[in-house]
Amino acid sequence: MNSNHKRAPWLWVWVGGAFVLMLLAWTVLLVVAHQNRVLEVPLITKPAR
Repeated sequence: MNSNHKRAPWLWVWVGGAFVLMLLAWTVLLVVAHQNRVLEVPLITKPAR
């Protein structure tokens, strides 16, 4: 049981590191999405017969 108490803080370090990594990934994703805006593409419809 003593070894579990020493290992527990490292678990939180890994959880915190994963959270920071996910936050960084979302930040990069949103920055790239903001820099590459969606453009409107005009749709050409065929005239009715």
